Amino acid sequence: WSSDVCSSDLIALMWAFGGPLVVEKGEGKDHRRNFHEIILDLAGNSVKFPKEIPGNDKPMCFDFFYKPHPGNNKGDVGELVPWVQRVEKYVPVPIGTSPGQTPFNQLRVQTVDSVRLSTLLDLLVRKGHAVMLVGNAGTGKTATVQTYLAGLDRDTDGILSNTITMNYYMDSAALQVQVDASIDKRSGKIFGPPAGKKMVLYIDDLNLPYIEKYGTQNALSLLRQIVDHKQYYDRTDLGFRKEVADCQYIATMNPTAGSFVITGRLQRHFTTFATLMPSEGDLTLIYGAILEGHLSRFSGPVRELAPRIAAASIALHEIVSKRFLPSAITFVYN
Repeated sequence: WSSDVCSSDLIALMWAFGGPLVVEKGEGKDHRRNFHEIILDLAGNSVKFPKEIPGNDKPMCFDFFYKPHPGNNKGDVGELVPWVQRVEKYVPVPIGTSPGQTPFNQLRVQTVDSVRLSTLLDLLVRKGHAVMLVGNAGTGKTATVQTYLAGLDRDTDGILSNTITMNYYMDSAALQVQVDASIDKRSGKIFGPPAGKKMVLYIDDLNLPYIEKYGTQNALSLLRQIVDHKQYYDRTDLGFRKEVADCQYIATMNPTAGSFVITGRLQRHFTTFATLMPSEGDLTLIYGAILEGHLSRFSGPVRELAPRIAAASIALHEIVSKRFLPSAITFVYN
């Protein structure tokens, strides 16, 4: 490791090895904090991470992105900027199902984590890399990907997308039907999106398909073949080999549902990031912003209650979560 390491090198190393790390609250293990200490040792005196940022008196390396200086030359380290500076302030909208209103489940409040993941996702997708988000239910994996894909413009970005949702009964034949529906014949045996475009296949719940007697998931075996060799055989005309062009992949999975791990032969193609449960600060930001928008038509004293109601609700939920632990009998406590 060079003593004159620059910020961009360090950020690349940080996300390559630190991106999949999680925080195990139940076991008191903060793998991200431990990795942060390693990064600080590697950085030495060459790269200095700020010790405080607004709203966070103990920031980690993951809280910063690399911003190159204009006209960046070799040796110019640029600067490390807090992700919080890229979080847009939430603009309240009418909530409901009537015309001109937004359904509650479609509301999006930006947080540091959502902005960070979306930015990394965009950088990798535009370079043609496969990306995987892994996390428990409620961490926003699917919402992050869906919001990102919905924001792409067919003409400006030249990227199309299609979603394939896996389930327990999904086998290779069922997956192949969905892949066939996502691409068109170009010429001869070449299949893909329209010429000049790229197709992003988003595979949700990647690890859900059933596990066979010898530990394989045949749907994932077919997917691995397509990613590895960019081709697969037609099931009607077994001698016809379809060559897949201009397709790339995004996947999400919850390791607590379905198989805990997937075959390494498929996993190796993906840049993997862990998605964490929102912090108390993120929850306060999300629900506080939504509640403030909801109370905006009320009088001043009522509007002022919004942050207190949000904070009290989150604190109550935290207490209940710790007191009423799930078990085999009380599994409903989840």
